[in-house]
Amino acid sequence: MMEKDFWEQILGEKYVVRDVVDAKENIYIFFVSKEYHESGGNDQFLLIGSGPLCYNKSTRTHKILGVVDYIENHSHIDEIQKYFKEEPVPSLDEIIRSVKARQHLNFDELEYVMNHLGIDYEFVEIRSNDLIHEYFNSSKSEYILLFRKFLDEAGLAYEVVNNNSLVFKNN
Repeated sequence: MMEKDFWEQILGEKYVVRDVVDAKENIYIFFVSKEYHESGGNDQFLLIGSGPLCYNKSTRTHKILGVVDYIENHSHIDEIQKYFKEEPVPSLDEIIRSVKARQHLNFDELEYVMNHLGIDYEFVEIRSNDLIHEYFNSSKSEYILLFRKFLDEAGLAYEVVNNNSLVFKNN
């Protein structure tokens, strides 16, 4: 099987190969943007709409799959299913370290943070008008206090709007 370096040359310098999955008919090359990789996984640099690079072993051709094509026609393949084992839930300390390093709270981490803090989604509204400032509102002021403590530990700047609302800067 061809190595990551080979596939990175095919993809170009703006991308980093994360994994290569060798299946029966194809080789799937999963990649991310260089910015995503270098930022420690800041979701602002995720590639939208792109699936993996797919190398067809019999025709010796390759193409980048669109996400819909990948999901509908390839994601069911056994080797890919084995590859995508469920990741363990990161601890709150792990999330805090990651957020500190990249100065950004990823959307998928938010659910873990709220679960770790015992915050019920039913009583929280999170929204953004500009993709940088995140508004965290709750009818339960204790949820605001818990989330403030997390933001303090993670080193993210925020402003308290009132007892039931705060806004934090999510670079």
